[in-house]
Amino acid sequence: RLTNDATSNTLRYLTLKGGGGTSTGVITFINTATGTGLVDNLVEYCDITKGAGGLPYAGIYSYGNATKRNAGTIRNNYISDFRRNAIFLDYFNGAWEIAYNSIFMTEPTPELIQYIIQTSTLQNENCMVNIHHNTIGGSAPDNSGLWVSTGNATMYGIYIGLHSTTLPGYIADNTVKNVQINGTTGTIFGAIFVLRGLVHITNNLVTDLSSPVTTNAGLQGIRLSSFTNGCTIIGNTVRNLVINSPGGTDLTATISASAFTGIMLDGQAQNLVVSDNVVHNLSRANTGQVDASVGGIELNTQSSTGIVTRNRVYDLFVLSTKTVNAKQAMAGIRITYGIWTVSNNQVSLTNGTNTNFCRMFGVIDNSWLQTTNSANTNWYFNSVYVGGTPGESNAYSAAFACYSGNARTVRLRNNIFYNERTNTGTATGNHYAYYMGVVPVSFTTNYNMLVPQNAATVAYNAGVDKTFAAWQAVAGYDLQSIYGLNTTYLADTLFLAKGGGNLNIVLGYPVINNMAVTGTGVTVDYNNATRAANPDIGSCEFS
Repeated sequence: RLTNDATSNTLRYLTLKGGGGTSTGVITFINTATGTGLVDNLVEYCDITKGAGGLPYAGIYSYGNATKRNAGTIRNNYISDFRRNAIFLDYFNGAWEIAYNSIFMTEPTPELIQYIIQTSTLQNENCMVNIHHNTIGGSAPDNSGLWVSTGNATMYGIYIGLHSTTLPGYIADNTVKNVQINGTTGTIFGAIFVLRGLVHITNNLVTDLSSPVTTNAGLQGIRLSSFTNGCTIIGNTVRNLVINSPGGTDLTATISASAFTGIMLDGQAQNLVVSDNVVHNLSRANTGQVDASVGGIELNTQSSTGIVTRNRVYDLFVLSTKTVNAKQAMAGIRITYGIWTVSNNQVSLTNGTNTNFCRMFGVIDNSWLQTTNSANTNWYFNSVYVGGTPGESNAYSAAFACYSGNARTVRLRNNIFYNERTNTGTATGNHYAYYMGVVPVSFTTNYNMLVPQNAATVAYNAGVDKTFAAWQAVAGYDLQSIYGLNTTYLADTLFLAKGGGNLNIVLGYPVINNMAVTGTGVTVDYNNATRAANPDIGSCEFS
């Protein structure tokens, strides 16, 4: 226990054990005085774990005061077997570096709430963290094995409750993996969650997380709820997340904390950036007459602005036994609120070999709840592929879906919308390039490539299926766009590897070469290659 003016101390190469308690750690920094404060302390190369008294509340706990905020470095430690937190920066903390730590649990824990690395939600306005190169998960120091929680848990790997809004914080190059929650109901599970503050989330790996609970499970790989301008989510990988349970959210309604998503934004901020992320292998299964859904990237950010670019989403799975009045669905990228430019993304969805009821949206503009006149979304240079073989019911699919009415402006330019989903068995659903469930006040689309598998269902508009000619006649839509069936433009000769999510274009594909329109402000492609003066349609500039 280090208190008040304990400054510039080093704890190194120690085995430290503790147990019991309700709000302290095996190592505790607590400052109730007004002197120099607890700063420049270092904890490194220590083994911090439980003692004879059972599980400690936290591995490391820090509480400062309003005038002298705690600060220091926590690095290269093993932290294991605790009740609530591995590291908890409670009220009045300043600058902390948390790096290269291995955090794991050697035994199942029944704790109902666990925030593994946490900053408080109150009195931390000047907190500034640099959390990097940590590994959370597993049951051993190398993070192998499985971290098991048996409580009906709310659990977060890295949780930033309150952070400085002017001094940037960083969550970078961390790994959260090998965690399973085995409760029975109400589980909320997030690998990385930022609630407030200016934080950049970069190059993290979230993998092999599961929650086989009975009902109402929510799982998010990365969630940003910040109201601070300028936050970024860049270069992260979210993969291999599994919920074997019912419950979920209708993807034509608003999303919530119970949603199952790879990356989720639900704050209100300006100039947000979501780029160069990869989300794949998210699987939700259930039995019984209940719904299940899954999303790759979800934007539920009212009044927010930003860009979503160069992301790749593929291999989302929904396995459900419900067929009557079902709402289960999947979406690669979905916008519910905000003003966004969505460009150079690659989305490939098939639902694998599953043939159950599942509505499928490659991308969906669902911002019908946004009522401000200035709100708009721009969809430029995206490549979207939808495939697979439904075997039952009337579930429909679309490469692009829109439920964006009111005063919205939606613009589509230079995209590839490819849908060759094909019915088998008793399936009767239609499969579209466009599904216009609600048409925005201002909607324009042109210079795209549209490839359906049925000439009669190129688009759905105002309750009516449309051929390409009928779609063009609605309001001059896609007059300069390229159209053809999937039997004319074969997916395997257009895309390099659609099954693995790689929708880069086969070199020399002439029909879309130099056929895009300029003036979008998009100057590079998915691979960060410079767009030509006469650019190519789709996410890949191949000429």
